[in-house]
Amino acid sequence: MSGPKVVRVRTREERAADCLVLIDGLRASIEHCEAFARHHDCLDSNSTQRRAALVLELTKNVEAGAFDAVRRICEEEQAAVNFQREQIERDVLEQAASEVVRKRRTQHLAQALAQRIEAQGQSVPLELELARNINSNDGNVEQAERVVAKFLASQVAGAARDDTRKPTDAQRQLADSLATGDLGQSLAEWAARRATETSGDANDRLHRLIAEVERLDPTEVGRQMLARAKTVRAEPGGGLRTTKIDSLLLEWAKRRHSIGAEAQLALRARKVLIAFGRLEEQRAKDIARRLAAAGTNMTETEVVVAEAEAYLTEHARVAAAVQRRQAVLRGLASLG
Repeated sequence: MSGPKVVRVRTREERAADCLVLIDGLRASIEHCEAFARHHDCLDSNSTQRRAALVLELTKNVEAGAFDAVRRICEEEQAAVNFQREQIERDVLEQAASEVVRKRRTQHLAQALAQRIEAQGQSVPLELELARNINSNDGNVEQAERVVAKFLASQVAGAARDDTRKPTDAQRQLADSLATGDLGQSLAEWAARRATETSGDANDRLHRLIAEVERLDPTEVGRQMLARAKTVRAEPGGGLRTTKIDSLLLEWAKRRHSIGAEAQLALRARKVLIAFGRLEEQRAKDIARRLAAAGTNMTETEVVVAEAEAYLTEHARVAAAVQRRQAVLRGLASLG
């Protein structure tokens, strides 16, 4: 025969406190996601307004006692916010990779055009010179593509004039599209056939690293790494340069891990600050001031956040004990 069962009855106040913790976490995640989206110019104002209204509605639902609904909605929205944040980062990395490919293709075309112009006994125009050095001068890829398109159209038209034979339909179509600036996919396809694309090429890896650091790490650490990467980019090729590139890639992999850890710490810090906004105790205010003073010092922030989380846990435990005792007293009082 089994012994007596111990059933822990959770008060309404405890369930409400649990829901508020979920809402705090959701608010912190939303702010984190929106800040990241804003940094990459992809913030959706409609989504921002919808989520702000949702947080207010969830808070009202807690006051109304709809605890199960609040928990379910918080979990669903939290998963959606996390997915959106990850999707933005994936898109940013894909854009960085795409820009590396576009720059390589544009540089290859510009180099071929410059050689042809030099073979004709002419000097290479400055804008075309800049286009063929786009990977070393941080030029705008769209502008470089327009420059290459212009000179390519000129060369095609000149070749057609010099050829006594009638141009083919394909040649005429290419010249017309180049002349009107309607290059987009045609130029990319043409360049793709010309360019030798090897994913393991050290230069490609370096250019992609530079693009990723520019997008994902605006801190001083990122700026220093970017400066070193550009210094390596300017060095002549060789085994030593390849070794430096590999070293930078390893360093960037570690830095990416650190960026993720820093983001999670910032998320925890924001969550506890939101929770502290509901507390009037002096200790809570002191911890909040210390957290604000920690700034970008990750070590100090980690210490203060851990202390803040422990304080909130203890505060919730004490409050729950008080609420249960009051519930028992109210029950006894109702019995007379």
